[in-house]
Amino acid sequence: MSVIETIRTCGARREMVFIIYDGEQRLVEPYSFRDTRFFGWCQMRNEIRSFTISKISSARPSGQLYTPRFSVEF
Repeated sequence: MSVIETIRTCGARREMVFIIYDGEQRLVEPYSFRDTRFFGWCQMRNEIRSFTISKISSARPSGQLYTPRFSVEF
């Protein structure tokens, strides 16, 4: 499954996703895609963040469900 498909599937299930972003692992609540960016709540930064899709080298389901803070658009 591609990075985009993994993020989209996790978002639809309200499941957090582990991503490797610019060489750093992040645990993220997925919310939406806009053009070349992915928006999600970053647990490490404790805020909504925008991630450039081309800088995400991998994505995998975390197995942890979340209660959405915002509207999920998947």
